[in-house]
Amino acid sequence: MGKHTARAAASIGRVGALAVGLGIGAVLFATPWAASAAPNSGGPNISVNHDGDTKVQKGAATATSSDGSVAIAHGFGSDATSSGKGSVAIVNGDHSTASAVGGVKNTAIVNGDNSSAYAGLNPTAPDGGDNNTAIVNGDNSIAAAGSGDNNTAIVNGDNSRAFAEAGNNNLATVDGDFSQAFAELGDNNTASATGPNSSATAGPGDNNVAIAGPNDTVTDP
Repeated sequence: MGKHTARAAASIGRVGALAVGLGIGAVLFATPWAASAAPNSGGPNISVNHDGDTKVQKGAATATSSDGSVAIAHGFGSDATSSGKGSVAIVNGDHSTASAVGGVKNTAIVNGDNSSAYAGLNPTAPDGGDNNTAIVNGDNSIAAAGSGDNNTAIVNGDNSRAFAEAGNNNLATVDGDFSQAFAELGDNNTASATGPNSSATAGPGDNNVAIAGPNDTVTDP
């Protein structure tokens, strides 16, 4: 994700200080930042937007927010978008996307390249919602939580995906590469895929649980 340079580190430090001032320091400092240098320029790619106001803009990163929300993009060609009171979108990686829109108190975080996190509205769940969380730690992965409230989708791995949507209080987690978890089309569903090449699907319906191990496929019902 680019070269580590003193200049980039200094810029990240300034963004960190700004984040503390914006009241999201704990979220930002929980994110393992690495310096991302713009090709052919040697400079960092950082964009910070709060309440619809651009606070920092350096290089080829884009951040957009509305009143009461925060968006931070750190990485070449990356984009962070947030809207709704208390919503946060953070990207740390190249060519990645974090979107926390379509409700309030939605959180989308990406740590990795070519990955996406959608909380609230997303391409497969256009109805939005509140208090949704989507987190990706990995490359070429996607996490989506929305079309309902209090849904959580988390991916720890590469080339993986987790969807918690079309209902309320759904949880989809992936811990591994080339794996997937779906908790959707109902309420209180839990899908967990652990290890490589695993697949877990909980739903349609309510209160379903699917837990898959390595190279395993589990569905409920």
